[in-house]
Parts: sequence; structure tokens; C-alpha cells
Amino acid sequence: MEVFSLDAVRVNLAYLDQLKKLFVDRLHLNFNVGKKAVNWHDVEEKNIPMIARSFLKLCRHNYLIPHLFNIEALQMYIEQTLPAITNGEQEFYDKNMLIQAYNDDNNPDSPIGGPLVNETTGEQMEPALHFHEFIFLLGLIAKKSITSTDGLISSQLEEFYVNKLAFKPIKQSKESDLTYDQVLNRVAAGDDEYGSYGDSGDEDEWGESSGSEEGAAAGFSGAKPARRKRTDTYEKAVQELIEQKNQEEMAINIDWDQLT
Repeated sequence: MEVFSLDAVRVNLAYLDQLKKLFVDRLHLNFNVGKKAVNWHDVEEKNIPMIARSFLKLCRHNYLIPHLFNIEALQMYIEQTLPAITNGEQEFYDKNMLIQAYNDDNNPDSPIGGPLVNETTGEQMEPALHFHEFIFLLGLIAKKSITSTDGLISSQLEEFYVNKLAFKPIKQSKESDLTYDQVLNRVAAGDDEYGSYGDSGDEDEWGESSGSEEGAAAGFSGAKPARRKRTDTYEKAVQELIEQKNQEEMAINIDWDQLT
């Protein structure tokens, strides 16, 4: 799939800082309190995902709905990204709970609350996006909704990020490749790599933020929950890009005799 192509990975790596910022800003733990209660460090340490209704809020705030696609299309995109793996998630899709949330939400700025759960069993019903799934969903939307003159996924992604999500343009995304070391640094970058993008402003000297207790209260404890049993294709694509660049570097043959 083109969303996982190396061209798409290059663009996503170029915009990685802004993607992290968008993800952190729109987490329900931050949106509900109107400030940075959790930051990127918390996301990594506690494996905090973005619930489906948080992504819906993102779409409304950026006028993606109804100008780019409708709520029915969004539910379809989310289900394609996060197929149901529990009875609760299947019920969420079968009962069109995302569509219902959209129809009931008269104020895009109203708090979301925590993840939807089954009142009887207490099981979480609402699908939630981890960061790589968040990137995949954005790519799927760009592929389905954005028209570019050349028809390339890289152009569709850049158009979507800059013109629809108001990202700052990054010229490097299509004009040059990142080096092997740069790819590693971009993927591993934390809060201090993109400044205020992930800074909660409430960290103590140990790097803890005021969102730690809120994350646990919302069902995202410090112990990492079992990840979804689906192939992490995006991360695989990143590794393929790294391997490709590594092989290119190894293939360089220098004739030292001619240089001496």
C-alpha cells in the first residue's frame, strides 16, 4: 500500500516533529483540561493512545469534516486502521458510536471524557490509535481525499499536512533524502528534540509531568498494555528505509590506491 511506501515514510519523517505535536495536543487527557497534562515523554513511557473521539475532534477543529469528507467516511477509515479485536470494539462499530458522538456534539470545544466502556462489563469499547496507527490513518485520509497533480502519495501527504493541518512546510521532504544517522535520530527524537511541541510545562526535576496520575486514572497506567496484534507495517517501512540507506553506504567502493 502506498501509505507504507518509502516516499510516504520520507515525508512523514520530515514532518515527524509536527506530527508528534498534533498527536500530543489532541489527546483527550490534554484536550479535556485545556493544557498539556501529558507530553511526548508520557506517551512513550505509558504507551498512551488517542481515542477515536479525540481524532474526531481533530477533524472538526481542522474543518476536515464536513468539508473534506463526512463522518461516515471517517468511521470507515478508523475501522480500516483499527479493525475490531474485542467484542467491545465490534459493538462500537456495529452501533455507529462515532457517528452518534458526532451527531450529539453541538460544541467542538466540549470535553470528551475518558474512553467509552461497556456499562456492564467495564470493558473499553472505544478504539484507540497508537502513534504509528495515527500516522497511518492520516496517510489513508490523504490518499482517499487529496487530489494532487502528479498523483503521488508524497504530494498528497504534503498537501494534506500543509494546507489542511496547517503544518509548516518542510522543503527537505521531497528534495533530498535523510542520511542514515538522521533517520535514526528523527525516529528516536524525544521532547527536547522539538521543544514546546511536547513540553507540558509542568515537569519536575525528574522529568515527571502533572499528567502521570491523570493517565493512570483514564485507564492508561505506567505498565504498558498489550499492543494490538497487528503488524506494525509503518515501523517496518522505516526500518526498510534505514536498511536501504545502509546498503547504499556499504556499496560505496573507494579505490584508495588512486587517492594516494
